[in-house]
Amino acid sequence: MSEPRKYVCLCCLLRGMRARTDKKGRLFWQCESCGAIIFPRGGHIGLFSVAHTLRLLDTVDAQRYVRREAFAAAEAGESALMDLLRPAPTVASTAPQLSKEAQAEVLRTGT
Repeated sequence: MSEPRKYVCLCCLLRGMRARTDKKGRLFWQCESCGAIIFPRGGHIGLFSVAHTLRLLDTVDAQRYVRREAFAAAEAGESALMDLLRPAPTVASTAPQLSKEAQAEVLRTGT
């Protein structure tokens, strides 16, 4: 069996984020570098949203943009960092749960 795909972590921007399953069989992502954990909500839509967001960070331009924004906010002070961390307004929605076969596919291929 091949090694699961590693994504670039949203927190440390190092390639260490892996898809895993918890003891109840739900998918989540955990970074081996910094320990950050992402538990997606929203069933099928949430899982694929996280996977696509992590895949977006595979591009060098996206990594540079995230680093540039984080450093600019850090230099501007605590209020700018708090603005960066403030959650964007979202609309809650329910989505169907992923089948066991689809969960296995996400773990196997990382998508």
